[in-house]
Amino acid sequence: EAQVIEVLGNQKSKWRPYPLSTVALQKLATSKLRMTSHRAMEVAEKLYNKGFISYPRTETDKFTSNINVRGLIDYQSNHPTWGAYAQNLIHNNGF
Repeated sequence: EAQVIEVLGNQKSKWRPYPLSTVALQKLATSKLRMTSHRAMEVAEKLYNKGFISYPRTETDKFTSNINVRGLIDYQSNHPTWGAYAQNLIHNNGF
């Protein structure tokens, strides 16, 4: 039997990673998951088609400073899965 006397914790923040480029995705899938790069792209395509990831063959991870983020979020506000989240971002200026 044991008794917890004290719990110490620190709050940590972690930045979200940048999207993987196609080449980085293929390299990681090959080295970590032992799958061919072709198979990695097939899996990524299936995940995209089910709405789990953004388009897997896009190399863009930087955007112009004048991008209309509010418009992009608003466009998602009617989606049955994440629409409520998008609406919350719009109404609470959470982006």
